[in-house]
Amino acid sequence: MYENTMYQRHYGAKYAEPAKYASAADIAKLIRLDIKAAIADGSLPGTTKNYSVRSRSYSGGQAIDIEAKGLDGLWQQCPGYIEDKYGTGGIYSCGNVWCKAGGEYKDSPSAQYHQILTAQGGKIKNLLQAIHDAYNHDGSDSMVDYFDKRFWGCANIGRP
Repeated sequence: MYENTMYQRHYGAKYAEPAKYASAADIAKLIRLDIKAAIADGSLPGTTKNYSVRSRSYSGGQAIDIEAKGLDGLWQQCPGYIEDKYGTGGIYSCGNVWCKAGGEYKDSPSAQYHQILTAQGGKIKNLLQAIHDAYNHDGSDSMVDYFDKRFWGCANIGRP
């Protein structure tokens, strides 16, 4: 039977921990504690100084951004392809048509070499995004141009 998923909210695993109308600054404190715990158990490399959690509030919403910085081995020069991008064992284009190493316009004078995340960098970014999403909810429905989230933002890996 068809189940109507329109207007259903999706809650993160730790959504209920902070107060219902917690500020982005209060949630950022909880995210910092989760990052500290992940460093202690070995899930994340480095120290707390390698991670930045910034919150901001603005008219109509709030955002929290996480950035990992100063960690070695998270970026590599793009070889023009990515192996096992989707877990299928295949080889895929890196997606940049101006990639000097293998893009569609690699022979163009405008083509350039660029950096991509290593496997470890991707794993760290995914873990940070999971920590970020754990406190959020999503009841967005783009069909009616209504975006219902507790906060915005994302996790990033700082460039070398």
